[in-house]
Amino acid sequence: MASEVGFFPSTWRESFWQRLFDLWGLALLCASIVTWGSLLTYDPLDPSFNTYMTEQSFSNFFGEFGAHIADLLHQSFGVWSYGIPFTFFIWSLRGFMHRPLPGFVKRIFTLVFTAILADCATTTLFWKFGMGPHGSGVFGKTLSIYYKAHPILGPGMQIVFWLGLSMACLFTISGVIYACGLSLTEWRRIFTSTFSLLGGAYDLFINRPALLIVKLFHREKTIDPMDLPDGEDE
Repeated sequence: MASEVGFFPSTWRESFWQRLFDLWGLALLCASIVTWGSLLTYDPLDPSFNTYMTEQSFSNFFGEFGAHIADLLHQSFGVWSYGIPFTFFIWSLRGFMHRPLPGFVKRIFTLVFTAILADCATTTLFWKFGMGPHGSGVFGKTLSIYYKAHPILGPGMQIVFWLGLSMACLFTISGVIYACGLSLTEWRRIFTSTFSLLGGAYDLFINRPALLIVKLFHREKTIDPMDLPDGEDE
């Protein structure tokens, strides 16, 4: 039985795909950093798609590009826009591990739908506890308009409300898991590593300096017998 032989040796092809995965992971990592930095330095007064300023000065760390990206994400998904660069970061890890991401287009649509659903769910919770649509995107703000028009829900609608909210939270969690493309075991490893890293940082930057300060201020003074007067030797 003849085996399939390519034009290039198998080791070359394998090396090519590995380098391609590395470039894919690097591109996603850069996209994650740029998106995160743009969101963290977001200023609603920066010129953007819906804000026009005569003086084109940007306070965003990534300038005009970052201001437009941050405004688009904030206006669309609110606080849940921070989940998008997190997903990019997870995808970059898959690239560096040379693992393909099947159904990439489906995962992108799932990510967008999950962000919309999470925005609506948090807006609903804020409305339920009288906090208003803080940090909501356009979908959450649209939903808050309906809540303002119907402030009182009957007993039947209360049941529908809590069932719908529970389903939205469940679908949000499932959507995040599917969009990132990680198994439950990998999620467990990520959380375990994160908590271990946080524990190590706490021990290094808080616990050890605190113990050192306590030792400096409460250390016992040792008495040299030569410093005692005659007749007071212990």
